[in-house]
Parts: sequence; C-alpha cells; structure tokens
Amino acid sequence: MTSKQTLLGETMVMLADNLVADFDVVELLTMLADRCVSILGVSAAGLMLLGPDGNLRVIASSSEQMHLLELFELQTEQGPCLECFQDGVPVTQLDLSTSLERWPRFAAEALANGFHSVHALPMRLRGTVVGALNL
Repeated sequence: MTSKQTLLGETMVMLADNLVADFDVVELLTMLADRCVSILGVSAAGLMLLGPDGNLRVIASSSEQMHLLELFELQTEQGPCLECFQDGVPVTQLDLSTSLERWPRFAAEALANGFHSVHALPMRLRGTVVGALNL
C-alpha cells in the first residue's frame, strides 16, 4: 500500500471517528483541507460553506495564503468557488493566466500569489449545494 493510500485510509477513519464524537467542525474541515493537499498533491485547499445568514464563508484552509485568497474571492464576488457554488458543478481552470476575462480580479490575485490553476468542487448535503472546495 502506498503512503497516499495509507493517508487516505487514515483520513477516512479520522473523519468517521470525529463524526460520531462531539467534534469541532472547523477543526475537522481544516484537517480535510490539509489532507487534500497531502493526498492530491495540490498546493493548497480551502473550503467555503453557506452560513446561517445565507452567505458563503471561508471555513477552513490549508494555508494563510489560501485563506486570504478565498476571502478576496468573496470580497470581489468572483472566482471559481463562487461559480462552482452558484452552478453546482465542478469548475476547472488549468491556466489562470487565460481566465483574466472570466475572473479579472481573482485570477490576477491568484497568479500574484503563485497559484496557476484551480479546481473547485461543490460540497453537497442531501443533494443541496452548501459550499465548495477549492484546490
């Protein structure tokens, strides 16, 4: 078994253990973001979830740089996580330098911070999109 397979298995066990005990959601989602980086080999991961007020909020991220970029995305109201959340489908942009028309402020900020591609995946609860995971 490879180290990534072992880490994935350990992550699933940890998620299951945390869900049956009294758990801290932010801590759990931060661990999930960190494990996405380790298992998937991406530079960073961030999670946005719908808050009680109906607005998306940055809940967890694997780095401060990612956290700030996610906040910037919310502030400018443009970017892959927002698009993914609104449309309910994955968003992939392999070269952010070609998305300056699609997300002018987000793409410029992401590139300035060393991010060159993005994958955003919808997070669902019983079929309803409740957030997005940005890789």
